[in-house]
Amino acid sequence: MTDSQSRRQLIVDSTLQGALMARCVLYWFMCLVAVFVALLCWDAIVGPAQLFGDRVVNTWVKYSPALLFVAALTPIMAFDFLRLSNRLAGPMIRLRRTMRDLGQGERVEPVVLRRSDFWRDFADEFNAVVLRVRKLEADLAAARSESAPHSATAEAQRREQPPLSPDAAATASADATHAALLAAAEAKAAAFHEASELAVQ
Repeated sequence: MTDSQSRRQLIVDSTLQGALMARCVLYWFMCLVAVFVALLCWDAIVGPAQLFGDRVVNTWVKYSPALLFVAALTPIMAFDFLRLSNRLAGPMIRLRRTMRDLGQGERVEPVVLRRSDFWRDFADEFNAVVLRVRKLEADLAAARSESAPHSATAEAQRREQPPLSPDAAATASADATHAALLAAAEAKAAAFHEASELAVQ
């Protein structure tokens, strides 16, 4: 998705965006109530003495146009906040779907986000992982293609050779087991050495 393309669906994650919208409206309503209470207290300080009920009515009549005008901005603010949450939730939806496809073994393309989206750094890191997986798959395919002729040649030679005696077969099996154990020990030693160097760093 490039900058010239826009995300057509405004609500992409109803749970996340709904929670953010509800919290935004709640805070805005609490702000209006706090402003009204502050104006009420100010009138009580600087105005004449009145009953509490009369003071509330007078304060409301005095400041209600401004409060209603500010309250009328709530839908505009909510819509803008919804668009902002789309820039937050939209990239995560795309990354989650791509990660699911990658986990299922499908070939995925690098994720390209809009310039206005959040999580662009995370998308770059994810794309690096995708490229790494592609390289490993290519190396594995190349190794399999190279080992296939050798395996066929070894199998043909094994069929052509006469069967080994029991002693020779036991010796060959022991040699193969010894070589496998030696290779495993060397691999463990190398891994331990690398882990030790990382721990020291």
